[in-house]
Amino acid sequence: MRTGDNRIMYPVPDSELEVVALLKQRANVVVANLSWLTSLPTPDYRRALAVLDAAMDHEIPEPVKFIAKLCFSDRRAAAYYRRIFAWWSVASGDTEPLSLEGALCRTFSKAQSQWTWQQLQSIPPHLWPLSIIPRMWRANVPHDPLRHQLLSLLRSGQCNLHMLVEIARIDDPPITAWFLAQPNLPRPVLRALPQPAPIKPKLPYLSSRQLAAAQELFSADLDEDNAIGAIAELSIQVGWPATPPAFDVDAVKPHRHLLLWRDHDHLLTATREDATTLIIRWLIANAIHP
Repeated sequence: MRTGDNRIMYPVPDSELEVVALLKQRANVVVANLSWLTSLPTPDYRRALAVLDAAMDHEIPEPVKFIAKLCFSDRRAAAYYRRIFAWWSVASGDTEPLSLEGALCRTFSKAQSQWTWQQLQSIPPHLWPLSIIPRMWRANVPHDPLRHQLLSLLRSGQCNLHMLVEIARIDDPPITAWFLAQPNLPRPVLRALPQPAPIKPKLPYLSSRQLAAAQELFSADLDEDNAIGAIAELSIQVGWPATPPAFDVDAVKPHRHLLLWRDHDHLLTATREDATTLIIRWLIANAIHP
């Protein structure tokens, strides 16, 4: 069932309803389930967090503790950063550590960088919350020992794609040089690397309003590595130019509509579905004037 604000209502477990009742009683906050907390006005949200924090260790049922911790994944929960770090440090399983790392990233501030650096000294680098490391680098942590640990981690072969992307974001010549020396780096890693100083020419984009005025003739989800050739083949099927102009696939962004080609009343656009998939649209757009 959908609510008036288009959210889907799911059956709420009894253990979560206990916490919802606790919030109503102690914080005067009324929500249907815990996932709605972050949509509350800031005063209500902060009262709810105070109740959750006080009740977390002894009153919140075990099956719903992780969901309750995720309620702190909001920049307005910055005061609880060290508490979230403690939860992250003992998290286990496939989803909990990465989800709580996201909460750390949202609540991290430069003021926490020295404290965080001290905590990391007792944690193996391959277990670090790497999403916050680029921000720590820009703060006041010592670069030489951090660089040494990150380069050792990279050379160890223990990094998955998420870890590689986060380390690649660090603007440091020795770290960037390590990445550039590796063959066949995944595109998400290449995109994360610091860009050279020259700015690329501005590319044409369609606004959402312009796109809405167009009539879609055909669309396709394409792997970015083969996008240029696939567009050429599909253009033949659609009856449009078989060789669209070359374009920089890294310039295609989520929620942006890059204009690849147009004639008097036909458009070819691209947007991004995820890290490796492009959505290509062939449009009839007599009324569009970019």
